[in-house]
Amino acid sequence: MYQYLRKQISAGKKKYFEIDIDVLRINLGINKHETYQQFKFLKSQFLDRSIKIIEVTEFSKIEVTITERKGRKAHKVCISYEYEDDGLKPAMSVKKMITA
Repeated sequence: MYQYLRKQISAGKKKYFEIDIDVLRINLGINKHETYQQFKFLKSQFLDRSIKIIEVTEFSKIEVTITERKGRKAHKVCISYEYEDDGLKPAMSVKKMITA
């Protein structure tokens, strides 16, 4: 997830981007995992956990919101974020994050 966010910044998407959920799964390499086929599980078991770890780096305030639905199913999401281009935040180290 971290590398994917960095790739989006390199592509010029500085604050947010919208993406189809199926494309997101493919880009993250998790499209074949049955667990992540439903959005609620993708969000709770993959995205939220990744965000918690990533927010130790230069990214902060990462949010995933559903922007389009097909029927009751989530179809597109908007991933918004803030970032600083100076690496790890000084207030929290990776070791603290792992023990939390």
